[in-house]
Amino acid sequence: MIVDEAGQALPQQFVGALLRSKRAVIVGDSMQIPPVVKIPPFVVSNIFRAYGIYRNRQEDSSFNALRITETDSVQIVADRANKFGAKIGNMWVGCPLRVYKRCTEPMFTVANKIAYENLMIFDVNKPKKIPTVPKDNFWMDVKGKCIYRHYAKEQGRVVQIIVQEFLKRIFATQNDIKLIEELFIISPFKAVKNGISRILKRMPLYHMNLKEEEWENIVNERVGTIHSFQGKQANNVIICLGADEENEGPVRWASSEPNILNVALTRAKYRVIVVGNRELWEKYEYFNTYLKELGDKVITYSRKEDVEKLFQSIFE
Repeated sequence: MIVDEAGQALPQQFVGALLRSKRAVIVGDSMQIPPVVKIPPFVVSNIFRAYGIYRNRQEDSSFNALRITETDSVQIVADRANKFGAKIGNMWVGCPLRVYKRCTEPMFTVANKIAYENLMIFDVNKPKKIPTVPKDNFWMDVKGKCIYRHYAKEQGRVVQIIVQEFLKRIFATQNDIKLIEELFIISPFKAVKNGISRILKRMPLYHMNLKEEEWENIVNERVGTIHSFQGKQANNVIICLGADEENEGPVRWASSEPNILNVALTRAKYRVIVVGNRELWEKYEYFNTYLKELGDKVITYSRKEDVEKLFQSIFE
């Protein structure tokens, strides 16, 4: 049996198939997004107490009691059983794949710093010039108040403008629609994903020979949460962060571990455009690392024409 994306699967989902297999190959990344657990926390706590399981993950502890968390994946459990591996921080990783072939700079450097203790080896050839890939990554600094949970309407409008600029570029350089290869729009939060989906589905489809239903299907495929795009890639990724100063809880959650930013950045083969409040997000770990790596590639948004001029310059 071969299990792919094992970092997203819970052990109880996999144990039945394992019992029916002579051999198993487990492939996944425990430093990406953990599995989604739908069992209420109080039920998990009661089960752990009943079986004498300690609810934490201390890989380097000499204490012999069984230790686990409810989000430990198939990959983490398999790694513990593998005698061949390496320590990344406090975590034992079985047979780590250290040669990195997924995406270009600066995504590699940031992911390597925040998630992999700088153990990865970069092996991605510099891409040939692609008409629909900008020259650089950048952060569009957009403030705004959230109108529904973590969704700020101002950021949604900027995402719409950026998507329109990408569409112009795609249709000017290609004969057929390659949006599926060219662009993802992702967010850590479902409310932001829903807000962006609505605004994109309503936007005018200039120069696009598409029925409304066809465009809605494209939006549904291209817009989602970071969780839903794990394991996928596009040439360019727009990350809309959402949140505001009056509600920083979601920001603390997204920055509590490197996994969210690691997965978000590495969905892009070539370029990432972040739309978010710089002043808010740079206070938090991992996101401040990415902003330092970007340097002066942070643009403060004031009006639509700023984005249009920016796109003219980054595609020259």
